[in-house]
Amino acid sequence: MKDTKDILKLKTASKEEISSKILDLKKELMNLRFSHNTGNLKDSSALKKTKKAIATLKGFLTNNVEVKTKK
Repeated sequence: MKDTKDILKLKTASKEEISSKILDLKKELMNLRFSHNTGNLKDSSALKKTKKAIATLKGFLTNNVEVKTKK
């Protein structure tokens, strides 16, 4: 998510694209939680990274809505 190309894509992405990406990440987070609880998760930092990616996307979603309503 930190890649500059990804951030530029998010700035030009539509609301629906960002929402679908958030939904995909939430599903991934659910799977990571199941893996963590069963003891099968090798990289526990993946939970934190996924949560941070969701928060970043929600921020982009909020900013896109605010910018479009101000115009």
